Amino acid sequence: MPFVIQSNLSDFEMQKVYFLKIFTNNILVCVFAISGLFLFRIPAFLVYLINPLVLGFILALNWVSTGELIYFLYILLPHSVFEIPAIVMSCSLGMKGKRDRREIKQKIFLFELLLITMLLIIAAIIESTVSIGLT
Repeated sequence: MPFVIQSNLSDFEMQKVYFLKIFTNNILVCVFAISGLFLFRIPAFLVYLINPLVLGFILALNWVSTGELIYFLYILLPHSVFEIPAIVMSCSLGMKGKRDRREIKQKIFLFELLLITMLLIIAAIIESTVSIGLT
């Protein structure tokens, strides 16, 4: 049984709250991963390691408790199509070595940051409207 939040806010206002929370969380994860540029690749490695582990744990927990895999994927896949590539791109930026950092051109780096941000905005819109509506 899904968790239901009681609120005096309208559906549109709740969607805005969900959007901001989801987008902020995803941006923080991506900034943490990109900080690997300066912190010996450790943050990017942690995001590469922890994100799939958490997803797998939640998937297994859902499967054991409900016996349904399709419903979980039905809720997860619409926004994951955009969110996972953005996180992987952030991790790849954070995994650049010392030599690679010199080769990162500012325009390409800014384009990648813009692309990551756009993917996360799309993912947050889908997650706050479609995915939450499916639960």
